[in-house]
Amino acid sequence: MKFTIEALGVVKTTACFVCAISTLHKRKPNRKFWYRGLSNCDYELIPTIGREQKYAGKQMLLKHSDEIQLLHRFRRRVYPHLGRVVTPGEALFLARHHGLPTRLLDWTANALCALYFACVGNLKKPAKVWAMHRPRVGGNDIDPFEFALQRDEKSVLEFLGPPTLDYLKIIYPFYNSPRLVAQDGAFTVHSDPWKPIEAYVSTEFDCTNLHLEALYFWCIPAADKVGIIEELSGLGITERTVYPDLDALAKSLWETEVLWNGVRDLG
Repeated sequence: MKFTIEALGVVKTTACFVCAISTLHKRKPNRKFWYRGLSNCDYELIPTIGREQKYAGKQMLLKHSDEIQLLHRFRRRVYPHLGRVVTPGEALFLARHHGLPTRLLDWTANALCALYFACVGNLKKPAKVWAMHRPRVGGNDIDPFEFALQRDEKSVLEFLGPPTLDYLKIIYPFYNSPRLVAQDGAFTVHSDPWKPIEAYVSTEFDCTNLHLEALYFWCIPAADKVGIIEELSGLGITERTVYPDLDALAKSLWETEVLWNGVRDLG
């Protein structure tokens, strides 16, 4: 069993994007779609743990042992914020939505959220919005509650599947973060999180280990990003709606003021 990748052209406005989404839904009726926006079209569909980490002029590529240790340390230090011990599986969802590198790759059921993410990150580079859907049959869902109850960091990662066997799966979280709720999020997870999803396209999977039937993408020219951001703001898609917390609320207030009343930066 394999999945496919298909380019669906260029979108320059929000209306064009909505039309393209509608066309895709008509081609594939009764399918649940998930979306991911990338602010640079050169970026790959690879989890944060597989990307090069940069800080203070230094860089490194994290290893599997680093992944386990980071999650363990996150669990130890999150206690004062939650007032309880969190399981490794629960911590993995929570840590991803607060910026810790993990093997989970974020997707949203809200196509306009994905378009927002594609446009706000880097105004000088063309962007991509990806869409995916599952096969009608095949693939065993990962139970998030069983996943959360694994006893330690190592076992929670092994629960996803043996690293010796290729898998590419979707995991639906329990919604333990307001950000997950706002974005209607889900995640992909694969046997080698240091390998982008696109690199699996020619891989033959056992049907129980492949949760994707197809990937699609649209390109967004850099020159059209500001116009799309303005359109999305008018539709209520802003920092405070995709990140419903006080930091995002404060940020969205001044961003909206600059967006509608500022002078265009020609630099």
